[in-house]
Amino acid sequence: MGEIQAITGSFGTAPMDRGWVASPESGGGPLLYVGCHLIDLVLWFVGDEPVTVYADVRRRADTGTDATSAIQLGFATGALAQFLVTQAAPSTFYELHILGRSGSITLRGRNFLQFEIEVHSNAVRAFNEPTTIRPQIQRDNISMMLVPELQEFAAAVQEQRLPSITASDGRRVLRVLDAVAESGRSGQVVALDLPVLAAY
Repeated sequence: MGEIQAITGSFGTAPMDRGWVASPESGGGPLLYVGCHLIDLVLWFVGDEPVTVYADVRRRADTGTDATSAIQLGFATGALAQFLVTQAAPSTFYELHILGRSGSITLRGRNFLQFEIEVHSNAVRAFNEPTTIRPQIQRDNISMMLVPELQEFAAAVQEQRLPSITASDGRRVLRVLDAVAESGRSGQVVALDLPVLAAY
């Protein structure tokens, strides 16, 4: 793809009407439930810290949880990311479109097992034409996602190295979510100082 210039994305769920996901006091709402994963993906791909955050957060009158949020992140590199997180969808869906100087990648999913990736690149001959990749579906999302994560963590302990994902990655996402909440309340752009994060 080359240097990333822009990212757009969305993550939707069916209405969160019952249980902990329907209560702000217990961390409910789509921003914390699924939006955190979208923010994590964006930070992972850009590989840089955001310097500005702007969010328009609309809340449900009955539960007080976030109903639909539009978010924009600005990065020091000049890259922009815009995405929508909502609980107004008929069922779970997600999409992420990454534009680079030399190509693009699009991730589309209808649940945690069924998804596809479209790749288009001017730099890699095999992807000069848009190419759709559909990973083989395994029996459940635990074997597809959680087991490989645990295996990588165990390998990091055995090899005495840092794991691919550290506590710092989680803190980065929480920092952005805090700024989203602040911007949603104030209606203003929130400027972020570059953090000093310990890697552990």
